[in-house]
Amino acid sequence: MGAEQKVAIVTQASEGAGPGLVHGFLRRNYRVVAVAPAWKARAHSNLLGMSCDLREPDAAARVVDVAMSRYGRIDTLVNNAAATAGKAFCDCTADDWEALSRTSLAEFFPITQRALEIMLRSECGHVLTVFTAPHPATVQPAFCLAEVTKGCLHAAAQALAMELGPQRIRVNGVAAYLDQACRPERPSRRFPSLACTPDAAAVVEAALYLDAAPFLTGEIVRVNHPVR
Repeated sequence: MGAEQKVAIVTQASEGAGPGLVHGFLRRNYRVVAVAPAWKARAHSNLLGMSCDLREPDAAARVVDVAMSRYGRIDTLVNNAAATAGKAFCDCTADDWEALSRTSLAEFFPITQRALEIMLRSECGHVLTVFTAPHPATVQPAFCLAEVTKGCLHAAAQALAMELGPQRIRVNGVAAYLDQACRPERPSRRFPSLACTPDAAAVVEAALYLDAAPFLTGEIVRVNHPVR
């Protein structure tokens, strides 16, 4: 890749850390394709928003095709996955388990596969999985399903890092628990035009750090994890 402007795709751009991630990459002078089921338009010359549910057939292909037709490259894919406070494990039903696999896990596979097809052709790229959930201290004991989601996504990230390293493609992750007590949201010092909690701002910082570190791959940066 040359020195032309880089391009990032951010999924679930309206949820969890999504707005902060979009803002952070724009500040780094990236062109950003922001994907969300109900994207609310924002005016920015480097921002392309798409209302799209990545669980639908061919949705991932459509996102990648639009990014390539508009910008001609994909440098970074940010898989933004957010889990909500759920039920205690023994209260979960088969439908709850199915809903888990149909959200964050189901979205990860198609968009990552399609973006990697582009990255493999250019022999360069970065896949970044950002997982956020309510802090266990605020939702005890209902965070088992969130842990399952996080474990699957980050095991996949580390395995892909080993698989794709020889092709010069990096794969990393951020795992964060957001303390709901941080609300109401307030502007962060680093991103003054973005209202977010301190934890959410730290997630964006971690993601941008990993994206800018050319020799880091297979790393999971943890933000506000409970002490074990």
